[in-house]
Amino acid sequence: MSRSQRIHGEVGVHHAFLRGINRQNIFEDDADRRRFLDCAVAAADLSGVRVLAYCLMSNHVHLVVEVTREPVGQFFRRLGARYVWWFNHKYDRVGHLWQDRFKSRPVVETEDLINVIRYVHGNPVEAGLCATPAEYEWSSAAGPDRVVDARRVKELTGVADWAELRGEVDEAAARPPSAVQGRRPSDEQAWSVLAAVSGAGQATAFQALGRPLQQAALAEAFQRGASVRQLARLTGLNRGVVWRSVTPESADSAPA
Repeated sequence: MSRSQRIHGEVGVHHAFLRGINRQNIFEDDADRRRFLDCAVAAADLSGVRVLAYCLMSNHVHLVVEVTREPVGQFFRRLGARYVWWFNHKYDRVGHLWQDRFKSRPVVETEDLINVIRYVHGNPVEAGLCATPAEYEWSSAAGPDRVVDARRVKELTGVADWAELRGEVDEAAARPPSAVQGRRPSDEQAWSVLAAVSGAGQATAFQALGRPLQQAALAEAFQRGASVRQLARLTGLNRGVVWRSVTPESADSAPA
């Protein structure tokens, strides 16, 4: 089966997502996280990329980047190859680390960029790792650092107070809400996650996306508490398609 083609241009701002193969951890300790950030800085310098925000979770990474010179894929090939070499050498392993190629979508509006950065910074809170985005050490939420081009972030967003990019000024807009204390998210909450990852504003637009981007959005919403039935109803996709997207290892036992 041939790979689906990306539906957007290669330059501009992108929200990108990398996940470990079979959802395995891609970071085993803080040294791994520091090396990944080193690799990101080196790859950005070579590719002419500006990093606007990031968040390192145990088995996946969110990056918001501005591509100015090389295609966005070249940056991620540089970054991915550098880090995989380190990881495989350190842990005496061979083979792939990333699940498929990276997934990304363009960010074209200022408001969208602000919301995407807040969403990225809110990931550790949604995962229960901290109470506020600023408490999490392995993201750009705490403030500008050696990885993020803070000057460019301010130029693109018009936001001078970094706390606003953590969502702490307007808590309701900080990040797409997810299930809390075992409760399912509402349809509006589930759709906000789908839209933040995919960029689709309605079900018909979501259905027109390539499969990798659909799968990334569905998997994220599923992890945040949405059910397969709910996601199928919201997107108009067959329940079996949704099931295989969020639990690929269970494709053979998909519900009818």
